[in-house]
Amino acid sequence: MSQISQDTISPLPCITIAGKTIPRMIVGSNQIAGYSHNVRALSEAMVSYYTLKRTIEFLRTCSSHGLNTWLGWSDGKGGDTLRALRDEGVKIQTYGLADLSPEGTLH
Repeated sequence: MSQISQDTISPLPCITIAGKTIPRMIVGSNQIAGYSHNVRALSEAMVSYYTLKRTIEFLRTCSSHGLNTWLGWSDGKGGDTLRALRDEGVKIQTYGLADLSPEGTLH
C-alpha cells in the first residue's frame, strides 16, 4: 500500500463557530463506543474492535487526513486516547459528549 504525501492531501472545507475553526466533517464516536442503535451483536463487535490501540490509530489516521475534530469524551478510553495522541504531538480538537441531568448538571 502506498503512502499519501501530506502535500497531496487537499484541506477540508472549514467553518468557524464561536471563533473556533473546524472542518465541515468531524469524526463521531458511535463506532468507538459501540452505538449501533439497533443490533446488539454489532454494538458488541464495535466495542471489541475499537480497543484503545485501535482507537488511537483511527484518530491518528483521521487527523493526518485533515479530520482533526472529534466529537468524543474525555474519561475512560476517550481520555486515554486523547492523552496518547497529545503525547505523540497529534493535534486533535475535541468537543465533549456529556450525560446531563434534567437540571443540566453532569452525571
